[in-house]
Amino acid sequence: MRSAVPSSCYGVETCSCHSKMRSPYLKMMIIGVAVVFALLTWNRIHTSHLFSKQNTKSTGKNPGIDDLNPDAYQNIPKGIYTCMNRTTKNYEYNFNTELYLLPGKDEMCAMTMQDLEKLYQMYLSTVQTICKRPIRLGNRNDGGWDLCVEKQFLTPGKCQVYSFGINYDFTFDDAVAKDFDCEVHSFDPSMNQESYQRSTKPFVYFHDVGIASKSRNVIGNKEWRMLNLKDTMTELGHKTIPDVIKMDIEYWEWDVLPDLLTSSQLPKQLAIEYHLWDANYTNKKVLWLHRLWILKDIYDAGYRSFWLNRNLPCTFKSKATLDYIYACHEVSYVRTENDVRPKTK
Repeated sequence: MRSAVPSSCYGVETCSCHSKMRSPYLKMMIIGVAVVFALLTWNRIHTSHLFSKQNTKSTGKNPGIDDLNPDAYQNIPKGIYTCMNRTTKNYEYNFNTELYLLPGKDEMCAMTMQDLEKLYQMYLSTVQTICKRPIRLGNRNDGGWDLCVEKQFLTPGKCQVYSFGINYDFTFDDAVAKDFDCEVHSFDPSMNQESYQRSTKPFVYFHDVGIASKSRNVIGNKEWRMLNLKDTMTELGHKTIPDVIKMDIEYWEWDVLPDLLTSSQLPKQLAIEYHLWDANYTNKKVLWLHRLWILKDIYDAGYRSFWLNRNLPCTFKSKATLDYIYACHEVSYVRTENDVRPKTK
């Protein structure tokens, strides 16, 4: 088979010589690019957008981020333990289906840990509804997010967005403000950046504040001020919940979402990156149930996923199944259905 040669090569020997000269440099360039990509990927996974694992232990009266790790049995409802303890017979989930829906919470308690892990992976890889006008806002790679811009979900000039987790990347925030004239509030306490007005027209305001289930100060790379959703809205003087809430807060979504779902008002859209902490937490059934119960509550609150992305470099080997699993799932939802969650007293 003949190979094409550059027009600047006038003879076989010359081309061969040039190829030999270029080959080591080309290999070095490829290796260099691969190393840079690997470092950037490692930094993306291990450096928090909102919460950092570094220097996060408690120092004094305020707890550290690691002390509040939601995958360290924080905020797990007692009902999960009760449900597990009363389960006597295994529930066999039918994985031969085109649409992976979550069974009831009691049925999930009766599933094996391996099946719970598989269900989690399959469920977050399934689109549940169609948006006629999806659009990517911000970076085309990591940092950008897909929203549904049908008018019932996002009305230009009359929209408000809360964006939690920035890590110096405002491309999504700037784009949704510019393209749809939304009022955007960006939040991240980890950036060593004081609150400031990023732009007025379009409106983007950065807040040196994080989100949690409870308002308090915690120790991250510095002392971080954390507010729950209700206190965030009160401080901003907002009476109605924003149209869109975006969260990329490095596994703390599991702490925040249950509190968000207790609100009397719910946003029209959610854009969330779900994270698994690390492989050491994959062989604890209570943690898989905690995540799946939250996903069940989101579904029962009327949200349906219309776009998803599995962060391919973000994987590790599960200790439960010994399979390599995705640890980061980006999911965009629209609220299309009625809330069917049981009413609580």
